[in-house]
Amino acid sequence: MSSSQAQADYASPDFSSGCAAGETGGAKGGAMLLHGVGRFLTGFAIALIAFPAFAQTEAPTAKEDSVGSRARPDYDPLGIESRDLLTSMGLAADPFTGSFLIFPKADVGFVYDDNIYRIETDERSDKILRFSPGVRIQSDWDNHLLTLRAGANIGRYQDNGSEDYEDFNFGGSGVVDLTERTSVGGGISFAKSHTDRASPDDSGQGIPLTDTFQTTYRLNAAFKGERFSFRTDGEWTVLDFDDAGPINNDDQDRDEYRFSFRVGYEFLRGTTLFVQPSYKLVEYDQSLDDGGRQRSSDGYRLLSGLEWDISGVTFLKIGAGFLEQKFDDVLFGTVSGPAFTVDFVWNATDLMTFTLELDRTVEETTLVNASGILNTKWSFAVDYDPLENLIFTLGGSMKNEDYEGVTREEDTLRFHFIVKYLIHPEWVTEFRYQYEDRDSNEIGESYKDNRWLAQFTFRL
Repeated sequence: MSSSQAQADYASPDFSSGCAAGETGGAKGGAMLLHGVGRFLTGFAIALIAFPAFAQTEAPTAKEDSVGSRARPDYDPLGIESRDLLTSMGLAADPFTGSFLIFPKADVGFVYDDNIYRIETDERSDKILRFSPGVRIQSDWDNHLLTLRAGANIGRYQDNGSEDYEDFNFGGSGVVDLTERTSVGGGISFAKSHTDRASPDDSGQGIPLTDTFQTTYRLNAAFKGERFSFRTDGEWTVLDFDDAGPINNDDQDRDEYRFSFRVGYEFLRGTTLFVQPSYKLVEYDQSLDDGGRQRSSDGYRLLSGLEWDISGVTFLKIGAGFLEQKFDDVLFGTVSGPAFTVDFVWNATDLMTFTLELDRTVEETTLVNASGILNTKWSFAVDYDPLENLIFTLGGSMKNEDYEGVTREEDTLRFHFIVKYLIHPEWVTEFRYQYEDRDSNEIGESYKDNRWLAQFTFRL
């Protein structure tokens, strides 16, 4: 596996359909994005010329060979070769423009939701038609990686048209293999979404959805030697929240900067000890929010632990340490406490994969008098494919949100069951059920919700 392939997941922007506002924002970065994309692609092309290629071949890791991620040659989309597409349009394809694969797709989903406002009483149900077109353009090179993505997520409610939404996203990312052990990468993405009705920062029933915009810039570098390895990641995110009817959301606009560095030592084959410090800086556009508080902050998380991945059957990453986030407002207390992370993948048989994840972070909120949210979440899933083209998934999660500075605390339980049927490379059907139950000590903030989805995907 080349270094570029190893970093593809990080370098590629996140384009999951229907993302919530906590993961999106930043319209004012649009012009910067267009300029940045041009500079990035130009620099990337120069890098490809300047550095040679280094081929590597490795057996699939446990994650790569899991039921949910493994290659399925008889059912994976083939893509359209850019050379063939250009030729069919009567255009000449040079070695660069003809070396890409194009993967278009379109999802059409039908959703039934029995509590669209995520409220405790007087729930309202509705049927939603969801349409999600998208395209991914990826280089077909032995080394290095260049990916461009664009997509949209459009929702139409049968009875509650005020909840309709049109979200979209686009971006690019790339990785250059400097040597067979060293690589650098980066990416730019832009997305428009909306605040989820379950968010504490949502304006509430009867108020229009809050449109949000996010522009994200990423850079990373990695080195893997015989024993020692390191990786560094930097990310700058610009978040911009539109007003929702009479509600002013400008006090949520902010820039978030994240930097992390990981050093690992492989003392046994496939077994690595690591130390991973990270730093987070949050700068709000307004020095004071609508409640008169200074919400800008900075903090760190320090983890050390062990990563084990040797057989292609089991992957385990476990780390523990400490986190802290300090706020500019003297009336806000410091959020601090133990930090931990667990990432476990077990391919129990050729047909079944178990996964378990656990993480703790500090999240932003503009809830009155609350400085931040200490978020502790664990999740599990069991994937089973009795046939190569039939996949069953049973999973769930539990999230504890402790609002610092106020007494509010919430536990959110989720379960989901998914059946995915790969008809052939061009057609996929999916049926999904999800149950969500939030238990809050704040009056009126608990709720239960059931959602059913039938989705049909066309892809090339």
